[in-house]
Amino acid sequence: MSLGFGLLIILLLPSIFDKYQAKEVKYMKGIEKSIHAYHDLNNDGYSEEIWLQGDIPNRASILIRERGLILCHLYFEGNFILNESCFVGDHDNDGLKEVYFFTYNNDSIFLHGINPFINSDNEFVSGFIDSCKLRDDIVEANIHQLEFVDHDGDGFKEFVFTINAGISGYPRRIYSYNVKNRTVLKSPESGSSILFPIAFDINNDGFKEYTFQSCAYGNTEENDPYSDFQAWLMVFDKDFNFLFYPKAFGEHKTILQVTPFIYNDSCYFAKDIICLIRII
Repeated sequence: MSLGFGLLIILLLPSIFDKYQAKEVKYMKGIEKSIHAYHDLNNDGYSEEIWLQGDIPNRASILIRERGLILCHLYFEGNFILNESCFVGDHDNDGLKEVYFFTYNNDSIFLHGINPFINSDNEFVSGFIDSCKLRDDIVEANIHQLEFVDHDGDGFKEFVFTINAGISGYPRRIYSYNVKNRTVLKSPESGSSILFPIAFDINNDGFKEYTFQSCAYGNTEENDPYSDFQAWLMVFDKDFNFLFYPKAFGEHKTILQVTPFIYNDSCYFAKDIICLIRII
């Protein structure tokens, strides 16, 4: 009994030594206009290094390394749209993830796809996505990945993402890129901001619908479609049709955040409306 009580006391004692230890293995000086990411693209238990470099104007490059070996190093005309990370997904279900990223050239946004393990030239996608407005000669936009999903039932997944421009106003849309057919589907033109997008099966049809946080910034023109002088509750189906007619909330400086949830087999939206008031 004493042995059992002793083991129990030892197990309940607070940890004296750290279970994990961290040490610096390698030091690298990053470039301001760059993205450094790590993803296990071929599912071998080791993460590949992905480095998007945009320090040279109109000359973007991507470098992918596997355990120090260069798998691909490509250059592109234009500039990267820099986000927190690049995007990965396995559109053809072959167990190898592709790397996706965005560039802009003049007033056009392009999507690129890289498969460093199969394609001889590495790049297998290079497609026009949308026109954009520049601010100080750059695309001031955030891009978020929603999901890779097979909407058309052909066995290949589409890449669903959002582009949300800042003060420049446009584009602010949800997109679905069919990697197999190289086609783009996009939601209607709108001035509503698209922040923190959510994919959620609202009507129990087996496919996720899309909604987001909307902010009344006041950056677009008041007579533009769904101008951001108001916040908007919008829900799109997989074909980017409105699930119901958009509903406006508040006025300039309003933030509308919604969370869908299921209760008693019905879908509801919990909404949170914040009005920003400037105090001088």
